Amino acid sequence: MDEIIEHPGLVQAIREGRAHITVNASGCDGCSHGGGCAMNKLVRSGREAHMELPAPPGLQVGDQVLLRLPESRIAQGAALGYVLPTLLVLAGAGLGNIHGDLAAMLGAALGFVLALGFTRLLVPRIPGLLPLPEIVVTHPAPDPRY
Repeated sequence: MDEIIEHPGLVQAIREGRAHITVNASGCDGCSHGGGCAMNKLVRSGREAHMELPAPPGLQVGDQVLLRLPESRIAQGAALGYVLPTLLVLAGAGLGNIHGDLAAMLGAALGFVLALGFTRLLVPRIPGLLPLPEIVVTHPAPDPRY
């Protein structure tokens, strides 16, 4: 069973279908995971961090939310961000090495550029590849009419 990391946040704005959420990471050292949990890595540590995520229907500015993420999704993101580029650099260098050292360096550089392009341009457009947390509303924003 995959352990779920949960982290509270506050919806600051919603623009173009994207929720801008402030996450207070000051309590990260107090939980059982300490500063090494997946969510803390996502918000890049610190006392307060800002995340931009796809806004689910019904989400409103001022909602208090809980960001939920299975720990295994962080390993998947790490594989895409570190393992794939490493393999492409090594493959490029290996293929280029057939033609000498300069070709090996150029092959490694080409492998790196391909990996960078893949992870920056294609991965965000392929549903389910990015380790995005689920947004669960815990306390809806007060209705301004009352």
